[in-house]
Amino acid sequence: MLRVVVLMLLFVAIPGGTYSDELSSENDPFYAGISVNKDTMFKNWGVGALSCGNFVEAREFPDSPIGPYDATFRQWLMGFATAFNIKDSSTSDLLGRTSVERAMKWIETYCRTHEDEEFFAAVWQFTKMAYPYRAKSTLNMVNK
Repeated sequence: MLRVVVLMLLFVAIPGGTYSDELSSENDPFYAGISVNKDTMFKNWGVGALSCGNFVEAREFPDSPIGPYDATFRQWLMGFATAFNIKDSSTSDLLGRTSVERAMKWIETYCRTHEDEEFFAAVWQFTKMAYPYRAKSTLNMVNK
């Protein structure tokens, strides 16, 4: 199994289709400031499409074949946060005062109880939790 995951990471960009409405349900409303078009289908590339179980394994066994990919998951998270910072005009830093390692630990805790979900789903749950505590853009405050 590990060899299959490693081969996927090395040789294939892993697209996964996700509908925006899969990110939320009637019982789990979006924060007012996060806008996602519910009719949009988007591609989930790279390790974001791997399972939470793969992420937990990379965190637990750094000497295993998938272990070095802990850094790849970290880079994917930082890329997601950067894209979110660019897209959300009220956000200058999604992580705010949280370190990347603390975010990774939060996501790991989530993934341990949701091993079949995609890593992206765990990052999205972290995003919804962290959003109220983000560093807000001072440029937008000046313009108001």
